[in-house]
Amino acid sequence: MSGMGGGNKEINIINMSLLDILCGAMGAFCFMMLALFPYWSPAGVGAKESAQMAEQMQQEMERLKEQLRRSGGPGAADALERLEQLQRQMQQREGENNQLRAELEEARKKVRDLEIRNPVVVAANWSTPAHDIDVFIHTPELKSTSGKSQPPPDPNKKQGHFYGGDISFGMSRGPGMDFWLMRDTIAGSRCDIYYKFIANNGNTQPATIYGSYINNSNAYPLPAVEMRQEKTVFKIGTLVINRDYSLKFEPVPALAEAYRRQLEQANKPKSGGQ
Repeated sequence: MSGMGGGNKEINIINMSLLDILCGAMGAFCFMMLALFPYWSPAGVGAKESAQMAEQMQQEMERLKEQLRRSGGPGAADALERLEQLQRQMQQREGENNQLRAELEEARKKVRDLEIRNPVVVAANWSTPAHDIDVFIHTPELKSTSGKSQPPPDPNKKQGHFYGGDISFGMSRGPGMDFWLMRDTIAGSRCDIYYKFIANNGNTQPATIYGSYINNSNAYPLPAVEMRQEKTVFKIGTLVINRDYSLKFEPVPALAEAYRRQLEQANKPKSGGQ
């Protein structure tokens, strides 16, 4: 009996040793994860893959916890408590890391926004007296840094620039000029250009509006438009910012043919006089 008891004692000691080794190794692993996880960014692994790996780690820890519960040996309860405590710490750190990653991505976005520069000026001019004409640039696909969308054009009032760094300026009575400066144009974005006939101020003549856009010291004509009624708005087309930051103007279908002829006329070589 005594020999059998000694054997049981020896087996229990061996069980304790295995538990200590298991928990010690798991504790060292968890400590390394807690210490190094904030700085770990394996090449080619995205947020989705990282989340899957974290989930697999949690599942492995649950499996080890179940083994400890089944062992029932001395010290298993303490080892299980230590393992659960480490698991809670890992979950807390994972949440903190997710928040840090989100803040880092937001900071990177703001840096990219600060680096964007490709200024474009859109100008409109009219020669009819008294008329109040505005040019308006609308970018419906973009949002401000606070997450707000730009209001649509309102023909009943003047609307200034919306995004930081832009400038809008004009005259309230013609003959005059109105212009809109976009400090930053984002590759792949589209900017709709509108003319607004806000008020005729007693002059019932039609307003003939000419426009142009200026980029990299080059000026390009926009369609000429005649507007007959005050408190109206007219979209002349869209300025497309390509991926390489080059610009292309696309007139609305109603102006396409007239705009084509306008460009042909503008590009005709002028005959020299004697």
